[in-house]
Amino acid sequence: MTIEIKGKWEKGYALEYHTIGSKYLGEDEFGHKKFETTRTELGKLVYKLKYKADFSVVSQIINYIIKSITISEIDYIIPVLPSKSRKEQPVFVIAEELSKRTGIKFLKNIHYENVRVFCSGNRCRNNIGNWETVNIPVPENIKGLKFYMAKDIEMAKKANFGFMIWDGKSAGTLNNVIQLIKQNKKVVIYFTPENTFINIANIEDIMSLINKCKKEELKKIDQKIKLKNLLNEFNQLNLLTKKTF
Repeated sequence: MTIEIKGKWEKGYALEYHTIGSKYLGEDEFGHKKFETTRTELGKLVYKLKYKADFSVVSQIINYIIKSITISEIDYIIPVLPSKSRKEQPVFVIAEELSKRTGIKFLKNIHYENVRVFCSGNRCRNNIGNWETVNIPVPENIKGLKFYMAKDIEMAKKANFGFMIWDGKSAGTLNNVIQLIKQNKKVVIYFTPENTFINIANIEDIMSLINKCKKEELKKIDQKIKLKNLLNEFNQLNLLTKKTF
């Protein structure tokens, strides 16, 4: 079974639904909500792998994938980066095994050499190539987005220019752009809502970019990174307020 996913791309498919039903059972003695969840066969396997760390199901997941797609039409396997740090990342394990079984190149194994990964604190969220790391110290009381912005600020200082992939929603990515432009460093953005590359060299370019975004998303970004204050440093707050918020 494959499910077509509509969007601003040529083709997109999911192999199966994960959950097909969920019944609310009430709360436990700690006040936590309880549900009786019905999952598809693939959903059950993914649940065991992701939430129970049962790596014995990987082979069954690979079998399902191979039966569901046309392997000859795929050039590379590129896993989505995980949002949570784990000792072993299920999505990378699946990608690696699928590459071995099919002969399709796994992007991790192409061996790019000149890579350094900047990390906030002592642990990196994503470093699938086991590249050299640069760990940026962060005070223990700093949490959330501000914690991860510590590495972004340091990267902006050391970079000659920037390349970003932005969905018009990520506050951290937009902050990176602003930090680079403040240091007179140019940025190229792949703006996914329009499937296009945009060159950013100054505040006017930033304004043009954010005016392409939905107002509700910009309000969320402003709450996270104080966007108006950042742009006020370019003496453009009035322009932003009139055109965007």
